[in-house]
Amino acid sequence: DMRIVRLGQGVDATGEFAPDALARTHSALAGYAEVMRRHDVATIRTAATSAARDVANRDQFFAMTSDVLGAVVPGAVAEVITGTEEAEL
Repeated sequence: DMRIVRLGQGVDATGEFAPDALARTHSALAGYAEVMRRHDVATIRTAATSAARDVANRDQFFAMTSDVLGAVVPGAVAEVITGTEEAEL
């Protein structure tokens, strides 16, 4: 299952993740978290790309990922990958 949340929508103009983009991301992560709970997932790796490196409200984004993912696996949070790692995806 893949969900496109358009997290970076409007970032170039505002320098921040838009509230509705964060809400869409939260909703998608919560859905994935439910699936992970059902399957007793023990390890989570969530990658954040270029937008998360540069936005002013990145702390809000990472707190949200910590809340949602940490409820499945304590300590889980999205991690920022390098531009090189992103290019390899």
